[in-house]
Amino acid sequence: MSIQDLGSIGELIAAIATLGTLVYLAIQIKSNTTAIKTSSSWDAHHTFVDVDDMLAQGGELSELVFRTWNDESVSDFTAYELFQLEMFGRGYFQRLEAQYFLYKAGQLDPQIWENRRRFNQMLLDIPYWRTFWEKESTGFNVTQEFMQHMIKVDE
Repeated sequence: MSIQDLGSIGELIAAIATLGTLVYLAIQIKSNTTAIKTSSSWDAHHTFVDVDDMLAQGGELSELVFRTWNDESVSDFTAYELFQLEMFGRGYFQRLEAQYFLYKAGQLDPQIWENRRRFNQMLLDIPYWRTFWEKESTGFNVTQEFMQHMIKVDE
């Protein structure tokens, strides 16, 4: 066997090793993508679980949110209560926006996003939250892209 034959065998072994490395990397990337999507779904659920747990514990904020669900008008709240509701609402919509961008990037299951979107539509049927949403649409707390997406969905 000549040196040229050994060189050819070496090139073949190197090509097979390179192919094996590429297959391994493809498997690892797929596994990593699955892990990221799973983590995103977990985080998406838990960000709202935290809100639900906070409201379920009762207290002043819980009572205020409860009152909005009972169609109390904005004039029924004090300035401080409106401030608390505004901060709570901003946090809620910022969480929702974060999930929108995860969904848009393909990192959040479409069914999870659809559930969030439908809940948001139901929430915006409540007069207080509809007014809040309209006010927020003129601010800078969420992106215009998110607002436009929600407006299209809203119609």
